[in-house]
Amino acid sequence: MSKVVKAKYTAEAVAGFTHRTALEEAARCLLCHDAPCSKGCPAGTDPAKFIRSIRFRNVKGAAETIRENNVLGGTCARVCPYDNLCEEACSRCGIDRPIEIGKLQRYAIEQEKLFKMKTLQAPAEDYHVYVCTDTHIHHTRKRWEYFINAYRGDELCPLAVHLGDIIDATTDFGYIEEALAPQALSAELAKQDTLMAVCGNHDIYFKQWEQFIQTFKTSSYYFVVETPAGKKDLFVVFDSADGTVGRKQLDWLSETLAWAEKQEFRHIVACTHTNFFKRDNSQGHSSNFTQEETYALLNILTEHGVDMLWTGHDHCREITQVKSMTSIVVDSMKDEDKEPYYMLVTMGEKIDYEFVAVP
Repeated sequence: MSKVVKAKYTAEAVAGFTHRTALEEAARCLLCHDAPCSKGCPAGTDPAKFIRSIRFRNVKGAAETIRENNVLGGTCARVCPYDNLCEEACSRCGIDRPIEIGKLQRYAIEQEKLFKMKTLQAPAEDYHVYVCTDTHIHHTRKRWEYFINAYRGDELCPLAVHLGDIIDATTDFGYIEEALAPQALSAELAKQDTLMAVCGNHDIYFKQWEQFIQTFKTSSYYFVVETPAGKKDLFVVFDSADGTVGRKQLDWLSETLAWAEKQEFRHIVACTHTNFFKRDNSQGHSSNFTQEETYALLNILTEHGVDMLWTGHDHCREITQVKSMTSIVVDSMKDEDKEPYYMLVTMGEKIDYEFVAVP
């Protein structure tokens, strides 16, 4: 990679707050009665409340507030365009400059990370992850219902992953939340469900981006699955829905994986929508990272020990080995597809996978 590329994409991120500087920044808050910053947050993270908690040295309470309405709120501060949302609504804009809400949110979660990390519990040392992509739900959703019933009926499966393009531009099912919840499935099953979603390009058209955020809270996040013996696997999801990742996400991805290297994770898996290695160029610019961004992403993922990269978008299967990382493009699962498949992954001492045909 050239020095120019490194300077543009992988330079060090702006330093976060220390305990002292976080308190100083939170003390600038005017404690507005109408809390315009909270009204400006589409994910419902309630910045006014967590800023007050930091101001009065209750950092644990601030992190709990962030998680209360947004379980994945820890990553929002790194990738959310907060300067156009909550910070733009901040009352201090009319005085000097807005509160640095994104950095305060990141500070609170980083402090929480020092003490604990929430995980999903696997039922066995070798457990299953069901992975699908490009369902493009619109007029029918037969294959999506088949997939749901398959993973919910598997006692070894603690979660499923959808790699994006959940819904089509037009649909008979309203928006994302309605499309994902077939009436045939019981309310009790829905409560137990753990579906991790990646944002695809079709998921950001019209008002569907708002629906995605309301349903899943964020499009860039990580989670951990822990086995009964205490072995942990890390899954990192990042947003490439518009064909790029952007500087903020690259910084977040690099920092998260650098932190992960210091932990004792059994495996690290990265998930996004856009395929890195594209055969079919017919789908336009939303299908292609720039060459320099592709190099930057590959360097970040391979240098920090990512075992697998799961992507979709191209509606075809493709498996590529990059150093020690296996990149897998999963088949699409539209109702109109002649040969739809999903991927069944077994997470154990090694990662095994197979492709399962959907009738």
